[in-house]
Amino acid sequence: MTGMKRILIIAAHADDEVLGAGGMIHRWVREGKDVACLFLADGETSRAGGEERIGQRTCGAEAAAAVLGHQILATLNFPDNRLDQVPLLDIVQAIEPHIAAYAPDTVLTHSAADLNADHRRALEATLTACRPLPGHPVRRIASFEVVSATGWNPASAAFNPNCYIALSEQDWNKKQEALQCYDAEMRAYPHFRSYQAVDALAQMRGASAGVERAEALTILRWLEN
Repeated sequence: MTGMKRILIIAAHADDEVLGAGGMIHRWVREGKDVACLFLADGETSRAGGEERIGQRTCGAEAAAAVLGHQILATLNFPDNRLDQVPLLDIVQAIEPHIAAYAPDTVLTHSAADLNADHRRALEATLTACRPLPGHPVRRIASFEVVSATGWNPASAAFNPNCYIALSEQDWNKKQEALQCYDAEMRAYPHFRSYQAVDALAQMRGASAGVERAEALTILRWLEN
């Protein structure tokens, strides 16, 4: 993905950015690119006692950002697993000022194949906020995959990657380190959201492209002037 200088990850929840794009975030930061994350939902309040854990998740996001080297623009604190109950316009209008201020040339967000309703809503809101108006800074939009969300929706079209980002050993190790910042969200193997399953997916995506490990994207829009 040549030409990228400023990349914004719009994630439904803190931890999605590492599960879906942690290795490429580290690679791009290592290459001198500017990377930031914007989180839409609080990630906790759909669960019993979730209000008390919001601070823990925020700390996890900050620790993961320190490991990977990106910045966090904001957490918008929409209700967890209820983004489909929030008017789309409200989400779009909350995203747009951050896009205007940060001016990314590339935006990554969730896949339409995801089972998680917040993920699908994040995609819809991102595409709306990044509609190709004259002078809009965003030139490229792509979807990443998140284990335990992408691939669990048999009623949806599957995630079909058409772009692979090769990960060095350092990139992969940093992703693993960043995942440990969200250890409370990880599960024991053979759960899909286990450390072993995340590694298996990276190896499978890498083998698909002839490298040891990779993360995959589906390109939704690509503009070259």
